[in-house]
Amino acid sequence: MKFEEYRKYDGLGLAELVKNKEVKSIELLEIAINRAETVNPKINAINNKLYDLGKSTAESPIEGDFGGVPF
Repeated sequence: MKFEEYRKYDGLGLAELVKNKEVKSIELLEIAINRAETVNPKINAINNKLYDLGKSTAESPIEGDFGGVPF
């Protein structure tokens, strides 16, 4: 999945893709990280990059309505 497709979904839509095994949560996380790294130099919104925590969380069992969705 590319960012152009990713951005067409809301959080519940992304969670549904993960639930149906159409995409892995780690793939969504990588898309989110790449986008953050692209835009952050311009907006300076991310001060503490917790990407490793996100990656370890993405490998955890998926729970809840937004399971597998990076945030």
